Amino acid sequence: MSSNSHILTGWMLLASALGGCGSDPAGLSLLSGQVSGEYKGMTADLTFGLAATGSAQSLLGFSSKTIDCGSLESNSPPRGTFGIVYLSSLEVGSYGSLLVQMAYNEGNYAAEGTNAGTVTITTSSETTIAGSVAYANTNSDGETFSLAGTFEVERCP
Repeated sequence: MSSNSHILTGWMLLASALGGCGSDPAGLSLLSGQVSGEYKGMTADLTFGLAATGSAQSLLGFSSKTIDCGSLESNSPPRGTFGIVYLSSLEVGSYGSLLVQMAYNEGNYAAEGTNAGTVTITTSSETTIAGSVAYANTNSDGETFSLAGTFEVERCP
């Protein structure tokens, strides 16, 4: 399965497992912290973020453009530069070798990812998740991808 189809499949499977999440036109900005992303050497401040749990996996999503819990119901990924980290749980702890997908969606959607991410969750409640994320990869073409920073994000219901 290609990186593009994997992230789309993952995004849609999680959306179907979550059911009816609400949508906020203003988006879900990071509550605190700062996360940066890099896709093929293009860097972006990822000022929007969320956490969600489905029946088989959880995710942390960070984006340079508006995302909210309703984004998970979409049949297409959000616009802008974004990163998705797939985790087994959103409980306090350290997680390694995580699948991280970095994507760029401005007219043409493209994504790439590997199992090289780490997340430390320092606080987990029914409404928010806080911690840090780190990911860096250079593909065989010499293109760089990264996701790094600290965050506190809202947890989708």
